[in-house]
Amino acid sequence: MKIPVSTRFQPHAFRLIKKVFTLYCQCMGERIRAVSLSVQKILSGIKPTLSRFFRHLRQRRLSAAKRTAAAVKKLPSSGQEFLKSRALFICVLAVAAVSSLFAFLCTLCPSPPLKTIAQSRIALHGARQIRGEIFAPDLFRTAERQWETALSEWRHQNHKWFLARDYQKLYRLAVETRDIALRCKEKSAQTGDSLKTKTLAETAVIEKKIKHFESQVQALPIPESLRKSFVRAELMVLESKSASARQDFVRSAALLKSARTLLDQTGREVTGRFRSYLSNVSDWQRLAEETIAWSRENRDAAIVVDKMAHQCRIYQEGNLIAEFPVELGANWMGHKKMRGDRATPEGRYTVMGKKGDWDTPYHKALEINYPNEEDILRFEEDLKIGRLPFGTDIGGSIQIHGGGGRETDWTNGCIALKNGDMDLVFEWARIGTPVVIIGSLNSEAPPVRF
Repeated sequence: MKIPVSTRFQPHAFRLIKKVFTLYCQCMGERIRAVSLSVQKILSGIKPTLSRFFRHLRQRRLSAAKRTAAAVKKLPSSGQEFLKSRALFICVLAVAAVSSLFAFLCTLCPSPPLKTIAQSRIALHGARQIRGEIFAPDLFRTAERQWETALSEWRHQNHKWFLARDYQKLYRLAVETRDIALRCKEKSAQTGDSLKTKTLAETAVIEKKIKHFESQVQALPIPESLRKSFVRAELMVLESKSASARQDFVRSAALLKSARTLLDQTGREVTGRFRSYLSNVSDWQRLAEETIAWSRENRDAAIVVDKMAHQCRIYQEGNLIAEFPVELGANWMGHKKMRGDRATPEGRYTVMGKKGDWDTPYHKALEINYPNEEDILRFEEDLKIGRLPFGTDIGGSIQIHGGGGRETDWTNGCIALKNGDMDLVFEWARIGTPVVIIGSLNSEAPPVRF
């Protein structure tokens, strides 16, 4: 349930009024105690003199007092009442004089600037509520230091004799605290609005980068660690949007900064891997041209598989006669290094056998001579220099087979076609047909950019 702003403000207003009233009562209590102590000091100072005076007067008029007492006994009741009323009048005059003296001393006592202090407290509280310690930290720290200095000065003055107190410095400190806190609040509001606008714009930019990333690498077999980094960046963006909805733009901006850094790092790594892979385009083109020339010279069929384009091209007498979509190993980008890496090999191979639908679970299949001599030499070199763990097997049984059409790279290194396309390839191919598997034929392939 959402609480109205006015209802939420009432407890704060009551607490503020209570604090101001308490401070006022404490100040008045201290003032009354100070005046009482001053009166007691004055009375204690004149008490010995009055005692000596009345003792001397009593000795001189002792006999006169006796005569007065005897005369009083003879007075009628009206005379006695007159004396009593006169004594009461003197007592009233004495009380009035003491009260007047007390009131006069109170007027001489300086009072603290309670209104200005309350304004300073309210301004500092407002700056704290609008998160001034984050948006305007320098001004907020300055206002807090001034406030602590003002409270210390107030305590120092309250320990003095009430007539010796001076609240001018306290007033100046309170005014400075109020002004600095108000500036902090204003700057924090401006910074918060600016940060909100910046956060919304940054969110749109990063979401655009995420969509671009997905469109660029959806067909690339990037490592699992890079995909996890990308997923973490997506989660950061979602958490940032949630923080923005809570008006916590500082947290949102920090999350967006981390997400952008992670995306940039992931993008650089993917771009580096992609460009490194495409640096072999000239070698791949040479292999394809040699295979096409062999087909032309021998008036026979040849197969060229373009991994980047996911195409299987059939050449007859040097002419392109068919082109079919293919699906590769899940980790197709790069050479096949060992068994189980789910990579599709690259190089020059030959069809070693043909399997009908009774010999393979994938409709029909063409076996190729992986590993060839180059693959074996590369594998032994990788083992020797420690690129591959000891005891690794080079693998084998790479085929061009049917069962494709899943619209994803799912094989363990083989090349899969749709069953209908595989029927045509199976008819054109024979044992000894050259098969060239390359990364890409397009030398102008656009690099991945982030």
